[in-house]
Amino acid sequence: MGNGSLSPAQRRTGAVLAQAWFPPHPDVLARVRSGIASGELLRDRAALLRELMADPSLFLLGVRELTKRLTGSASAEQLEPSALVSASSERDISEIFGAAPESFCCVPYHVGGEHPQRRAAQAMVSAVTTGMLAAVQGHKEDLSYSCALFRQLGLMLIAWNHPHLYARISAALEADETLDEALARVLGISPSLLGLSLAREWRVCPIIRAAMGDDVPEESEEVREVAEKIRGLCEVGERIAQIAEGQARESRLQEYEEACTFVLQALGANGLNDIFSRVEKICKNVRTVFPAFSTPGTPLGTGAMKGPKDNPHLAAVPRFLQEHLQFVYERFAKGAAPEELRSVLDQAVRSLGFTRAIIYLLDPVQAVLHPRLALGDQDLASVRGVPVANVSSASSIGGTAETVSRAFSTDDLVLNGRALRQLAVRIGSPHPIGVLSLEIAREMYDSRSELLGECARAIALTVSHLARVG
Repeated sequence: MGNGSLSPAQRRTGAVLAQAWFPPHPDVLARVRSGIASGELLRDRAALLRELMADPSLFLLGVRELTKRLTGSASAEQLEPSALVSASSERDISEIFGAAPESFCCVPYHVGGEHPQRRAAQAMVSAVTTGMLAAVQGHKEDLSYSCALFRQLGLMLIAWNHPHLYARISAALEADETLDEALARVLGISPSLLGLSLAREWRVCPIIRAAMGDDVPEESEEVREVAEKIRGLCEVGERIAQIAEGQARESRLQEYEEACTFVLQALGANGLNDIFSRVEKICKNVRTVFPAFSTPGTPLGTGAMKGPKDNPHLAAVPRFLQEHLQFVYERFAKGAAPEELRSVLDQAVRSLGFTRAIIYLLDPVQAVLHPRLALGDQDLASVRGVPVANVSSASSIGGTAETVSRAFSTDDLVLNGRALRQLAVRIGSPHPIGVLSLEIAREMYDSRSELLGECARAIALTVSHLARVG
Protein backbone atom coordinates (compact mmCIF):
# COMPACT_ATOMS: atom_id res chain seq x y z
CA MET A 1 0.00 0.00 0.00
CA GLY A 2 1.26 3.45 -0.75
CA ASN A 3 2.20 6.31 1.53
CA GLY A 4 2.10 9.74 -0.10
CA SER A 5 -0.22 12.53 -1.21
CA LEU A 6 -2.62 12.94 -4.10
CA SER A 7 -2.23 15.72 -6.63
CA PRO A 8 -5.07 18.27 -6.90
CA ALA A 9 -6.47 16.41 -9.92
CA GLN A 10 -6.29 13.09 -8.08
CA ARG A 11 -8.01 14.62 -5.06
CA ARG A 12 -10.87 15.75 -7.28
CA THR A 13 -11.16 12.23 -8.69
CA GLY A 14 -11.17 10.83 -5.18
CA ALA A 15 -13.86 13.26 -4.08
CA VAL A 16 -16.06 12.25 -7.01
CA LEU A 17 -15.65 8.55 -6.25
CA ALA A 18 -16.30 9.07 -2.53
CA GLN A 19 -19.43 11.05 -3.32
CA ALA A 20 -20.69 8.42 -5.76
CA TRP A 21 -19.85 5.64 -3.26
CA PHE A 22 -20.93 2.04 -3.93
CA PRO A 23 -24.17 0.24 -3.10
CA PRO A 24 -24.85 -1.88 -0.04
CA HIS A 25 -26.49 -5.22 -0.59
CA PRO A 26 -30.26 -4.66 -0.41
CA ASP A 27 -30.88 -7.58 1.96
CA VAL A 28 -28.33 -6.35 4.49
CA LEU A 29 -29.58 -2.78 4.19
CA ALA A 30 -33.18 -3.94 4.69
CA ARG A 31 -32.20 -5.76 7.90
CA VAL A 32 -30.37 -2.71 9.23
CA ARG A 33 -33.21 -0.31 8.40
CA SER A 34 -35.77 -2.66 9.94
CA GLY A 35 -33.70 -3.07 13.12
CA ILE A 36 -33.30 0.68 13.45
CA ALA A 37 -37.01 1.33 12.83
CA SER A 38 -37.96 -1.16 15.55
CA GLY A 39 -35.35 0.26 17.92
CA GLU A 40 -33.67 -3.13 18.37
CA LEU A 41 -30.37 -2.10 16.76
CA LEU A 42 -30.42 1.24 18.53
CA ARG A 43 -30.52 -0.54 21.87
CA ASP A 44 -28.07 -3.30 20.98
CA ARG A 45 -25.02 -1.60 19.48
CA ALA A 46 -23.03 -4.86 19.32
CA ALA A 47 -25.75 -6.33 17.10
CA LEU A 48 -25.70 -3.17 14.97
CA LEU A 49 -21.94 -3.49 14.51
CA ARG A 50 -22.31 -7.14 13.45
CA GLU A 51 -24.90 -6.19 10.85
CA LEU A 52 -22.74 -3.38 9.48
CA MET A 53 -19.76 -5.74 9.27
CA ALA A 54 -21.81 -7.94 6.93
CA ASP A 55 -21.53 -5.33 4.16
CA PRO A 56 -18.44 -3.32 3.12
CA SER A 57 -20.45 -0.36 1.86
CA LEU A 58 -22.46 0.12 5.05
CA PHE A 59 -19.49 -0.48 7.33
CA LEU A 60 -17.10 1.95 5.62
CA LEU A 61 -19.78 4.59 5.10
CA GLY A 62 -20.75 4.24 8.75
CA VAL A 63 -17.18 4.88 9.93
CA ARG A 64 -16.98 7.91 7.63
CA GLU A 65 -20.27 9.49 8.69
CA LEU A 66 -20.11 8.67 12.41
CA THR A 67 -16.56 10.04 12.63
CA LYS A 68 -17.69 13.22 10.87
CA ARG A 69 -20.59 13.75 13.27
CA LEU A 70 -18.55 13.08 16.39
CA THR A 71 -15.48 15.10 15.40
CA GLY A 72 -14.72 17.81 17.94
CA SER A 73 -17.02 16.46 20.62
CA ALA A 74 -15.62 13.02 21.38
CA SER A 75 -12.14 12.88 19.82
CA ALA A 76 -13.69 10.74 17.12
CA GLU A 77 -10.43 10.45 15.21
CA GLN A 78 -9.06 8.34 18.09
CA LEU A 79 -12.08 6.02 18.23
CA GLU A 80 -12.05 2.57 16.72
CA PRO A 81 -15.14 1.60 14.68
CA SER A 82 -16.73 -0.39 17.52
CA ALA A 83 -16.33 2.60 19.84
CA LEU A 84 -17.78 4.91 17.18
CA VAL A 85 -20.92 2.80 16.97
CA SER A 86 -21.25 2.72 20.77
CA ALA A 87 -20.64 6.45 21.24
CA SER A 88 -22.98 7.74 18.54
CA SER A 89 -26.45 9.04 19.30
CA GLU A 90 -29.62 7.24 18.26
CA ARG A 91 -30.48 10.23 16.10
CA ASP A 92 -27.19 10.07 14.16
CA ILE A 93 -27.48 6.33 13.63
CA SER A 94 -31.09 6.64 12.49
CA GLU A 95 -30.30 9.45 10.06
CA ILE A 96 -27.32 7.64 8.54
CA PHE A 97 -28.54 4.05 8.29
CA GLY A 98 -32.29 4.56 8.29
CA ALA A 99 -32.18 6.68 5.13
CA ALA A 100 -33.88 5.63 1.90
CA PRO A 101 -31.94 2.99 -0.11
CA GLU A 102 -31.28 5.34 -3.03
CA SER A 103 -29.52 7.82 -0.75
CA PHE A 104 -26.54 5.48 -0.26
CA CYS A 105 -25.61 5.16 -3.93
CA CYS A 106 -27.30 6.06 -7.19
CA VAL A 107 -26.27 2.71 -8.74
CA PRO A 108 -28.47 -0.25 -7.67
CA TYR A 109 -26.52 -3.21 -6.33
CA HIS A 110 -27.52 -5.71 -9.00
CA VAL A 111 -26.76 -3.29 -11.84
CA GLY A 112 -23.06 -3.28 -10.95
CA GLY A 113 -22.45 -6.71 -12.41
CA GLU A 114 -20.09 -9.54 -11.58
CA HIS A 115 -16.74 -7.81 -11.16
CA PRO A 116 -17.72 -5.29 -8.46
CA GLN A 117 -19.48 -8.04 -6.54
CA ARG A 118 -16.37 -10.22 -6.76
CA ARG A 119 -14.37 -7.28 -5.44
CA ALA A 120 -16.75 -7.04 -2.48
CA ALA A 121 -16.45 -10.79 -1.90
CA GLN A 122 -12.65 -10.54 -1.86
CA ALA A 123 -12.85 -7.70 0.64
CA MET A 124 -15.01 -9.80 2.95
CA VAL A 125 -12.73 -12.86 2.79
CA SER A 126 -9.70 -10.65 3.39
CA ALA A 127 -11.32 -8.89 6.35
CA VAL A 128 -12.61 -12.08 7.98
CA THR A 129 -9.24 -13.81 7.55
CA THR A 130 -7.41 -10.85 9.07
CA GLY A 131 -9.81 -10.64 11.99
CA MET A 132 -9.56 -14.35 12.79
CA LEU A 133 -5.75 -14.33 12.59
CA ALA A 134 -5.61 -11.22 14.77
CA ALA A 135 -7.83 -12.77 17.44
CA VAL A 136 -5.53 -15.76 17.98
CA GLN A 137 -2.53 -13.42 18.20
CA GLY A 138 -4.11 -11.25 20.89
CA HIS A 139 -5.21 -8.30 18.74
CA LYS A 140 -8.75 -6.89 18.50
CA GLU A 141 -10.69 -8.80 15.89
CA ASP A 142 -13.08 -6.00 14.92
CA LEU A 143 -10.28 -3.43 14.64
CA SER A 144 -8.19 -5.75 12.46
CA TYR A 145 -11.27 -6.49 10.35
CA SER A 146 -11.71 -2.72 9.92
CA CYS A 147 -8.09 -2.28 8.83
CA ALA A 148 -8.50 -4.96 6.17
CA LEU A 149 -11.68 -3.42 4.76
CA PHE A 150 -10.18 0.06 4.63
CA ARG A 151 -7.22 -1.31 2.67
CA GLN A 152 -9.76 -2.42 0.04
CA LEU A 153 -11.62 0.93 -0.08
CA GLY A 154 -9.94 2.36 -3.18
CA LEU A 155 -10.33 -0.84 -5.17
CA MET A 156 -14.02 -1.12 -4.33
CA LEU A 157 -14.72 2.49 -5.27
CA ILE A 158 -13.06 2.02 -8.66
CA ALA A 159 -14.64 -1.41 -9.27
CA TRP A 160 -18.18 -0.14 -8.62
CA ASN A 161 -17.90 3.21 -10.37
CA HIS A 162 -15.84 2.06 -13.38
CA PRO A 163 -16.83 -1.62 -13.67
CA HIS A 164 -15.98 -2.11 -17.35
CA LEU A 165 -12.58 -0.45 -17.06
CA TYR A 166 -11.89 -2.37 -13.86
CA ALA A 167 -12.79 -5.66 -15.55
CA ARG A 168 -10.61 -4.94 -18.58
CA ILE A 169 -7.57 -3.97 -16.51
CA SER A 170 -7.86 -6.84 -14.02
CA ALA A 171 -8.09 -9.33 -16.90
CA ALA A 172 -4.91 -8.04 -18.57
CA LEU A 173 -2.40 -7.79 -15.74
CA GLU A 174 1.24 -8.13 -16.70
CA ALA A 175 3.22 -10.99 -15.16
CA ASP A 176 4.69 -9.22 -12.15
CA GLU A 177 2.15 -6.39 -11.91
CA THR A 178 -0.35 -6.00 -9.08
CA LEU A 179 -3.90 -4.83 -9.68
CA ASP A 180 -3.11 -1.66 -7.74
CA GLU A 181 -0.15 -0.93 -10.01
CA ALA A 182 -2.12 -1.66 -13.19
CA LEU A 183 -5.02 0.61 -12.19
CA ALA A 184 -2.59 3.37 -11.22
CA ARG A 185 -0.85 3.04 -14.59
CA VAL A 186 -4.09 3.36 -16.56
CA LEU A 187 -6.15 5.68 -14.35
CA GLY A 188 -3.34 7.83 -13.03
CA ILE A 189 -4.39 7.18 -9.43
CA SER A 190 -3.37 4.35 -7.12
CA PRO A 191 -6.33 2.64 -5.40
CA SER A 192 -4.30 2.15 -2.21
CA LEU A 193 -3.27 5.81 -2.12
CA LEU A 194 -6.85 6.84 -2.91
CA GLY A 195 -8.13 4.84 0.06
CA LEU A 196 -5.43 6.18 2.36
CA SER A 197 -6.11 9.76 1.28
CA LEU A 198 -9.81 9.35 2.09
CA ALA A 199 -9.01 7.74 5.46
CA ARG A 200 -6.85 10.75 6.33
CA GLU A 201 -9.55 13.16 5.20
CA TRP A 202 -12.17 11.38 7.31
CA ARG A 203 -9.80 11.36 10.32
CA VAL A 204 -10.04 7.61 10.72
CA CYS A 205 -8.29 6.27 13.82
CA PRO A 206 -4.46 6.09 13.58
CA ILE A 207 -4.10 2.31 13.75
CA ILE A 208 -6.30 1.87 10.68
CA ARG A 209 -4.40 4.54 8.76
CA ALA A 210 -1.04 3.05 9.77
CA ALA A 211 -2.20 -0.40 8.65
CA MET A 212 -2.99 1.19 5.29
CA GLY A 213 0.60 2.42 5.05
CA ASP A 214 0.29 5.88 6.58
CA ASP A 215 3.12 7.44 8.57
CA VAL A 216 1.82 8.34 12.03
CA PRO A 217 4.89 9.72 13.85
CA GLU A 218 2.70 11.50 16.40
CA GLU A 219 1.44 8.19 17.72
CA SER A 220 3.17 6.02 20.33
CA GLU A 221 5.60 3.29 19.41
CA GLU A 222 3.08 0.77 20.72
CA VAL A 223 0.40 2.00 18.29
CA ARG A 224 2.82 1.79 15.37
CA GLU A 225 3.93 -1.72 16.36
CA VAL A 226 0.35 -2.99 16.64
CA ALA A 227 -0.50 -1.42 13.29
CA GLU A 228 2.52 -3.04 11.65
CA LYS A 229 1.52 -6.47 12.94
CA ILE A 230 -2.07 -6.01 11.76
CA ARG A 231 -0.77 -4.80 8.42
CA GLY A 232 1.13 -8.06 7.99
CA LEU A 233 -2.02 -10.03 8.80
CA CYS A 234 -3.95 -7.95 6.26
CA GLU A 235 -1.46 -8.97 3.58
CA VAL A 236 -2.03 -12.63 4.44
CA GLY A 237 -5.79 -12.05 4.27
CA GLU A 238 -5.49 -10.41 0.87
CA ARG A 239 -3.60 -13.40 -0.53
CA ILE A 240 -6.18 -15.82 0.86
CA ALA A 241 -8.93 -13.73 -0.78
CA GLN A 242 -7.14 -13.87 -4.12
CA ILE A 243 -6.84 -17.63 -3.79
CA ALA A 244 -10.56 -17.90 -2.97
CA GLU A 245 -11.42 -16.05 -6.14
CA GLY A 246 -9.10 -18.20 -8.24
CA GLN A 247 -6.75 -15.27 -8.84
CA ALA A 248 -3.51 -16.80 -7.60
CA ARG A 249 -0.76 -15.56 -9.91
CA GLU A 250 1.76 -18.10 -11.20
CA SER A 251 4.58 -15.65 -10.57
CA ARG A 252 3.63 -15.37 -6.89
CA LEU A 253 2.77 -18.93 -5.96
CA GLN A 254 5.27 -19.00 -3.11
CA GLU A 255 3.52 -16.02 -1.49
CA TYR A 256 0.21 -17.86 -1.65
CA GLU A 257 1.76 -21.03 -0.26
CA GLU A 258 3.20 -19.04 2.62
CA ALA A 259 -0.18 -17.41 3.31
CA CYS A 260 -1.89 -20.82 3.44
CA THR A 261 0.80 -22.17 5.73
CA PHE A 262 0.48 -19.15 8.02
CA VAL A 263 -3.28 -19.74 8.28
CA LEU A 264 -2.77 -23.44 9.04
CA GLN A 265 -0.28 -22.58 11.77
CA ALA A 266 -2.51 -19.93 13.34
CA LEU A 267 -5.96 -21.49 12.97
CA GLY A 268 -5.24 -25.21 12.76
CA ALA A 269 -5.74 -27.87 10.12
CA ASN A 270 -9.24 -26.65 9.25
CA GLY A 271 -8.25 -22.99 9.18
CA LEU A 272 -9.21 -22.27 5.58
CA ASN A 273 -12.57 -23.99 5.92
CA ASP A 274 -13.19 -22.06 9.14
CA ILE A 275 -12.56 -18.79 7.32
CA PHE A 276 -15.08 -19.51 4.58
CA SER A 277 -17.60 -20.77 7.13
CA ARG A 278 -17.22 -17.50 9.05
CA VAL A 279 -17.68 -15.44 5.90
CA GLU A 280 -20.83 -17.35 5.14
CA LYS A 281 -22.09 -16.94 8.70
CA ILE A 282 -21.43 -13.21 8.81
CA CYS A 283 -23.12 -12.68 5.47
CA LYS A 284 -25.88 -15.20 6.28
CA ASN A 285 -25.21 -16.83 2.91
CA VAL A 286 -22.22 -15.51 1.02
CA ARG A 287 -23.32 -17.10 -2.25
CA THR A 288 -26.56 -15.12 -2.02
CA VAL A 289 -25.10 -11.88 -0.72
CA PHE A 290 -22.18 -12.15 -3.15
CA PRO A 291 -23.48 -14.29 -6.05
CA ALA A 292 -20.12 -14.30 -7.82
CA PHE A 293 -18.33 -15.82 -4.84
CA SER A 294 -17.60 -19.55 -4.73
CA THR A 295 -15.66 -21.44 -2.10
CA PRO A 296 -12.48 -22.87 -3.66
CA GLY A 297 -11.86 -26.58 -3.89
CA THR A 298 -8.21 -26.07 -2.91
CA PRO A 299 -6.28 -23.09 -1.52
CA LEU A 300 -4.80 -22.35 -4.93
CA GLY A 301 -8.11 -22.75 -6.71
CA THR A 302 -6.84 -25.63 -8.78
CA GLY A 303 -10.06 -27.64 -8.77
CA ALA A 304 -11.18 -30.66 -6.78
CA MET A 305 -9.50 -31.83 -3.62
CA LYS A 306 -6.52 -34.14 -4.17
CA GLY A 307 -7.23 -37.83 -3.64
CA PRO A 308 -5.56 -41.26 -3.72
CA LYS A 309 -5.21 -41.07 -7.53
CA ASP A 310 -2.96 -38.02 -7.04
CA ASN A 311 -0.60 -39.93 -4.74
CA PRO A 312 1.74 -42.01 -6.98
CA HIS A 313 3.54 -43.52 -3.98
CA LEU A 314 0.46 -45.55 -3.02
CA ALA A 315 1.12 -48.00 -5.85
CA ALA A 316 4.44 -49.03 -4.26
CA VAL A 317 3.29 -49.55 -0.64
CA PRO A 318 1.68 -52.54 1.11
CA ARG A 319 -2.04 -53.08 0.67
CA PHE A 320 -2.90 -52.27 4.29
CA LEU A 321 -1.22 -48.84 4.02
CA GLN A 322 -3.04 -48.13 0.77
CA GLU A 323 -6.33 -48.87 2.52
CA HIS A 324 -5.46 -46.75 5.56
CA LEU A 325 -4.50 -43.72 3.47
CA GLN A 326 -7.47 -44.10 1.11
CA PHE A 327 -9.70 -44.13 4.18
CA VAL A 328 -8.04 -40.92 5.43
CA TYR A 329 -8.69 -39.20 2.09
CA GLU A 330 -12.32 -40.32 2.06
CA ARG A 331 -13.08 -39.41 5.67
CA PHE A 332 -11.34 -36.04 5.38
CA ALA A 333 -13.47 -35.19 2.33
CA LYS A 334 -16.57 -35.95 4.43
CA GLY A 335 -15.47 -33.68 7.28
CA ALA A 336 -14.23 -36.32 9.72
CA ALA A 337 -13.01 -35.16 13.12
CA PRO A 338 -9.24 -34.65 13.39
CA GLU A 339 -8.98 -37.28 16.14
CA GLU A 340 -10.46 -39.92 13.83
CA LEU A 341 -7.86 -39.16 11.14
CA ARG A 342 -5.10 -39.14 13.73
CA SER A 343 -6.15 -42.59 14.94
CA VAL A 344 -6.00 -44.04 11.42
CA LEU A 345 -2.58 -42.51 10.72
CA ASP A 346 -1.35 -43.78 14.10
CA GLN A 347 -2.38 -47.34 13.18
CA ALA A 348 -0.62 -47.05 9.83
CA VAL A 349 2.62 -45.79 11.37
CA ARG A 350 2.69 -48.48 14.06
CA SER A 351 1.86 -51.25 11.55
CA LEU A 352 4.92 -50.30 9.52
CA GLY A 353 7.15 -50.69 12.57
CA PHE A 354 7.80 -46.99 13.23
CA THR A 355 8.04 -46.26 16.95
CA ARG A 356 7.01 -42.62 16.64
CA ALA A 357 6.28 -39.92 14.11
CA ILE A 358 5.86 -36.15 14.22
CA ILE A 359 4.30 -33.88 11.63
CA TYR A 360 5.80 -30.39 11.63
CA LEU A 361 4.32 -27.47 9.70
CA LEU A 362 6.42 -24.53 8.63
CA ASP A 363 5.68 -20.98 9.73
CA PRO A 364 7.37 -19.10 6.86
CA VAL A 365 7.04 -15.74 8.58
CA GLN A 366 8.87 -16.77 11.75
CA ALA A 367 10.91 -19.50 9.96
CA VAL A 368 9.95 -22.06 12.59
CA LEU A 369 8.86 -25.69 12.26
CA HIS A 370 5.95 -26.22 14.66
CA PRO A 371 4.90 -29.74 15.75
CA ARG A 372 1.24 -30.25 14.81
CA LEU A 373 0.63 -33.99 15.21
CA ALA A 374 2.40 -36.78 17.12
CA LEU A 375 1.93 -40.47 16.37
CA GLY A 376 3.17 -43.66 17.97
CA ASP A 377 5.03 -43.40 21.27
CA GLN A 378 5.22 -39.62 21.29
CA ASP A 379 3.41 -36.98 23.31
CA LEU A 380 2.86 -33.81 21.27
CA ALA A 381 3.11 -31.61 24.37
CA SER A 382 6.74 -32.66 24.85
CA VAL A 383 7.80 -31.63 21.32
CA ARG A 384 8.97 -28.08 20.73
CA GLY A 385 9.08 -25.99 17.59
CA VAL A 386 12.53 -25.25 16.21
CA PRO A 387 13.77 -22.28 14.19
CA VAL A 388 14.82 -23.52 10.77
CA ALA A 389 18.06 -21.57 10.88
CA ASN A 390 19.11 -23.42 14.06
CA VAL A 391 18.85 -26.89 12.56
CA SER A 392 21.95 -28.51 11.12
CA SER A 393 20.96 -32.18 11.06
CA ALA A 394 17.95 -34.45 11.21
CA SER A 395 18.53 -35.51 14.79
CA SER A 396 18.45 -31.96 16.14
CA ILE A 397 14.63 -31.88 16.03
CA GLY A 398 13.67 -35.51 15.61
CA GLY A 399 12.71 -34.64 12.06
CA THR A 400 14.69 -32.31 9.86
CA ALA A 401 14.57 -28.71 8.90
CA GLU A 402 17.12 -29.62 6.25
CA THR A 403 14.22 -31.42 4.64
CA VAL A 404 12.48 -28.12 4.10
CA SER A 405 14.81 -27.89 1.12
CA ARG A 406 15.54 -31.62 0.65
CA ALA A 407 12.87 -34.12 -0.35
CA PHE A 408 14.12 -37.04 1.75
CA SER A 409 16.88 -37.67 4.28
CA THR A 410 17.87 -40.17 6.97
CA ASP A 411 20.00 -40.01 10.09
CA ASP A 412 21.15 -42.36 12.84
CA LEU A 413 20.59 -41.77 16.53
CA VAL A 414 20.60 -43.67 19.80
CA LEU A 415 17.70 -43.37 22.23
CA ASN A 416 17.68 -45.18 25.58
CA GLY A 417 20.41 -47.49 24.29
CA ARG A 418 18.51 -48.37 21.09
CA ALA A 419 19.97 -47.74 17.66
CA LEU A 420 17.35 -45.94 15.57
CA ARG A 421 17.09 -44.73 11.99
CA GLN A 422 15.29 -41.43 11.53
CA LEU A 423 13.53 -40.54 8.29
CA ALA A 424 12.60 -36.97 7.42
CA VAL A 425 10.35 -36.27 4.42
CA ARG A 426 9.44 -32.87 3.08
CA ILE A 427 5.73 -32.08 3.09
CA GLY A 428 4.76 -29.99 0.07
CA SER A 429 6.31 -29.50 -3.35
CA PRO A 430 7.62 -27.38 -4.97
CA HIS A 431 7.10 -25.05 -2.01
CA PRO A 432 7.55 -26.89 1.31
CA ILE A 433 4.95 -26.51 4.05
CA GLY A 434 6.45 -28.84 6.62
CA VAL A 435 8.32 -32.02 7.53
CA LEU A 436 7.28 -35.57 8.44
CA SER A 437 9.68 -37.21 10.89
CA LEU A 438 9.60 -40.98 11.51
CA GLU A 439 11.73 -43.19 13.77
CA ILE A 440 12.29 -46.95 13.51
CA ALA A 441 14.76 -49.52 14.81
CA ARG A 442 17.86 -49.36 12.62
CA GLU A 443 17.98 -53.09 11.81
CA MET A 444 14.30 -53.08 10.84
CA TYR A 445 14.83 -50.15 8.48
CA ASP A 446 17.97 -51.58 6.91
CA SER A 447 16.16 -54.82 6.01
CA ARG A 448 13.56 -53.00 3.88
CA SER A 449 14.75 -49.44 3.46
CA GLU A 450 13.40 -48.92 -0.06
CA LEU A 451 9.87 -50.00 0.87
CA LEU A 452 9.79 -47.94 4.07
CA GLY A 453 11.04 -44.91 2.16
CA GLU A 454 8.10 -45.19 -0.24
CA CYS A 455 5.71 -45.60 2.69
CA ALA A 456 7.08 -42.45 4.31
CA ARG A 457 6.67 -40.54 1.03
CA ALA A 458 3.09 -41.81 0.62
CA ILE A 459 2.16 -40.60 4.12
CA ALA A 460 3.89 -37.25 3.63
CA LEU A 461 2.10 -36.62 0.33
CA THR A 462 -1.25 -37.51 1.92
CA VAL A 463 -0.59 -34.98 4.70
CA SER A 464 0.44 -32.40 2.10
CA HIS A 465 -2.83 -32.87 0.18
CA LEU A 466 -4.93 -32.49 3.31
CA ALA A 467 -2.97 -29.54 4.68
CA ARG A 468 -3.33 -27.60 1.43
CA VAL A 469 -7.10 -28.00 1.54
CA GLY A 470 -7.12 -26.96 5.17
